[in-house]
Amino acid sequence: MNAPVNALRHLLIATDFSAAADRALARAAQLARQRGARLTVLHVIPQGPLELARRFAMQAPEAAEAEARRGARQELEERLSRLPELPPHQVELRVGRPGAEIAKAAGELGADLIVLGAHGERFLKEVLLGSTVHKALRLAPCPVLVVKQAAAGPYRRVLLPTDFSANARTAAAIARAFAPEADREFLHVYEAPFERQMYFAGARDSTLDFYRHKAESDAREAMGRFVAELGWQDGPAPGTRLRHGYAPAEIERVVQDFSFDLIALATQDNSELTAALLGSVSLHVIEEIQCDLLVVRGMGAPD
Repeated sequence: MNAPVNALRHLLIATDFSAAADRALARAAQLARQRGARLTVLHVIPQGPLELARRFAMQAPEAAEAEARRGARQELEERLSRLPELPPHQVELRVGRPGAEIAKAAGELGADLIVLGAHGERFLKEVLLGSTVHKALRLAPCPVLVVKQAAAGPYRRVLLPTDFSANARTAAAIARAFAPEADREFLHVYEAPFERQMYFAGARDSTLDFYRHKAESDAREAMGRFVAELGWQDGPAPGTRLRHGYAPAEIERVVQDFSFDLIALATQDNSELTAALLGSVSLHVIEEIQCDLLVVRGMGAPD
């Protein structure tokens, strides 16, 4: 990471001029104002459409690119002019594959956070098919905020699903620095070891209950150690919640029932992002969840 995440000095917002990107732009501007951060607004002109436009207009490559850049800059400035209290910002235009260029720009410009808009209810299906968002998530050198809701002020309630791993600790520390004023709650969803296999093998209810109670007791003890080891002495203590069942479904229910507006998701590493999303928080949950999503891959915790 380019700087301690608790500094959050530089935000990179990438826009494709869609309604989803406008929501992300408004959120990025709000975060930049709140944290006193610099804001870079990036638009990537896709190479393929640019080449088609050049051929149809029978332009030289340099002329076609210059015209595309002029149009994109004008569109960017128009959209920025609609934002109230626009923080200090710079505009960056690039040509290439959007996902790769977003990640590359974040690294070159020293961004501490990438902000992207989620496109509709079928977001993750598009992601897994190789969309811009997926490419950026997979290659990003820093956390990525995927915005699904219109910004209505600072984040108020943050849900932190945890498996008690080092990656989960990192995600918790980053989310705390990212939204320091928000209420935070850890959630762990447990099942007894081999519970499903025992159920389908015809195990007695009393046997299943014994192992479920044991799993709950172990999870409660692990949660206590996990929170204590974080060392969050200042501010209110985070909430904790244990749920029994299928993790993706239980995470979705908690988000809906308790009005969380941000969920911080730890992934294993950037080369295995798709597998991590499908393994720890399923495709169904990410598609259906309605709050914003902070994706933190395996990396060192902030200072």
